[in-house]
Amino acid sequence: EVVLTRQSLRLGQLLPLPEFLTFYYAHVGFYFTQYLISKCPQVLMFLWLLVLVSGSEDNFSATGQSTGMQDSEAIAQLLSKCYSAVVLVFLVAQAMPYLVSVWSQQGIFVAISRYWKQLITLSPLHFIFQAKVIGIYVTNELRAGGAQYIATGRGLPIDRRPFLSEGGGLYQDFVQLALYDGARLLGAALLAIVMGRPGSDLTWWWLCQCLTIVSWLFAPFIFNPYQFAHRFFRGDIQSIKDFFYNEGGSKWEAWYERSQLRRGTGLRVTIFNLLAWFFMIASWYTTVNAKLNIHAVLFPKVAFRQLPLLPPVFLSLMAAAVGAIIEPKVGRKRSCQPGASNLLHLLPAAGIMPVLDLLEVVLGLIPLASVQWWKACGAALILKYFLLSLMLSCAEQTLRLEWCRCGYLRSWLRLWLYSHRMAMDVLVSSLLFWSLAPVVLFDRVRDKLCTNCSFHHLLLFRDPGQLARDGQVVGP
Repeated sequence: EVVLTRQSLRLGQLLPLPEFLTFYYAHVGFYFTQYLISKCPQVLMFLWLLVLVSGSEDNFSATGQSTGMQDSEAIAQLLSKCYSAVVLVFLVAQAMPYLVSVWSQQGIFVAISRYWKQLITLSPLHFIFQAKVIGIYVTNELRAGGAQYIATGRGLPIDRRPFLSEGGGLYQDFVQLALYDGARLLGAALLAIVMGRPGSDLTWWWLCQCLTIVSWLFAPFIFNPYQFAHRFFRGDIQSIKDFFYNEGGSKWEAWYERSQLRRGTGLRVTIFNLLAWFFMIASWYTTVNAKLNIHAVLFPKVAFRQLPLLPPVFLSLMAAAVGAIIEPKVGRKRSCQPGASNLLHLLPAAGIMPVLDLLEVVLGLIPLASVQWWKACGAALILKYFLLSLMLSCAEQTLRLEWCRCGYLRSWLRLWLYSHRMAMDVLVSSLLFWSLAPVVLFDRVRDKLCTNCSFHHLLLFRDPGQLARDGQVVGP
């Protein structure tokens, strides 16, 4: 909001250049810098994957470079030089204002001690996540508007926020801001590990990527008081079950329509979104099409060669069409209001649709997998993911603008879209919850051995004795 106010405009017009640059560094420039920092891991991973899968296949190197350095090796050397031990210098340089401030007031030993406490208590994960959230909020306000004030409070949080619940939880708070992007970056990193065999040392590069992935996925839960307390574990499982399963998935549906779909709010797509979609799909389409052209020359008799270029939506659309036909007869009413229609349970549909998409992906990769062109398979897999995401976004915009007036077509589109969105939420929430479950088991063992000491409280409050207050009955 500060970026768009008239006060910022007036200050920019009236302040001298040195004072204006100081103001820009502390306000507007800081917000834009956070956005650029949060986008760097995704952009570099995109470039790294594109270079890896564009190279020649391991069993057919005729299309590769006969002399000189390979593209993947050049990018690997560039990343290894940019992400080296020099990262530690930038880490210390970023903390220099804090170190100098404490040093001048309390001495150098106190400053170093506090700095090491920040590192040990995982403050880098907090700052990486903070940069992501700030960048998303600022750019969303500039592109689509609709900023709202969130009363977060200024005190130290001591209450546990549930993992996921009907009334709101950490998953619902941050899934659009960071959790989806963290899951996508994790998938891209795993694919890059499978596809790439660079000769350069990328230890520091992968360290930065791992820090970003862990921060985007787990930072809200790591810094949530009593997140790993074993007494809340069964309650979290029951809340997840109620959210996705009870009443035909109506609780998840209400949250999705309120927070993401937002019917009647208008078109929430800008020219930057269109350019980003065009660039990503055009890049991967060109890569896959170049592979297929070589494939056509070498194997001219292979049938269904164009399957890798098609989006994996045909089987799921057919299943959604059948579901929309049988929904009025098989579905159940979720509301007692007059005129409420019968609706299918969303959770089984959320399990069927991704399986059909995956089956279609496997069938589409057969022409390339049959000759063991695994890099081409990786490029086609990424292209199919982007095409599916684009079609889901188009379906979401159609329902948001309420363009589809026909009852059957609207039910068909709704079932197809909601099934995929719920499947994504089930996948991401399960990944997060069960990844954190071993820490809950550790807390159970710790509670049996040492009741008055908690490593998680030591991490959050720097005090192991922050225990829940026990209720006592005071006599008259």
